[in-house]
Amino acid sequence: MATATENIQGNIVILGATGATGLQLVEQALARGYRVTAPVRNLKKLKHIENKNLEVVQCDLMNPIDLAKHMKGRTAVLSALGYPGYTIWPITFYEDSIRSIVTAMRQANIKRFIGITSK
Repeated sequence: MATATENIQGNIVILGATGATGLQLVEQALARGYRVTAPVRNLKKLKHIENKNLEVVQCDLMNPIDLAKHMKGRTAVLSALGYPGYTIWPITFYEDSIRSIVTAMRQANIKRFIGITSK
């Protein structure tokens, strides 16, 4: 028997969902009827959005095994990851996070990635 996340074209993962840009992505995707999985560090940051098509899961972005569990059955990953600072750390953050994301996507057999960032 198929689960709710299998074989659905509009089933996506949005990373960075608790930030300003990510929150807009989540709201617009839900408004267009997509099913959204939002792996986050802090579950409380998205508790104000009540939608049956939104699954908020606690996840360590830097752990590709953990991340891949939440990507299975999804068709695309949208990343709105960002770092609200002006230090050298964001370079390392982007490098490490994309390595984890790509590894998880390969494990989950996802071929579509869309990345956006802003400041």
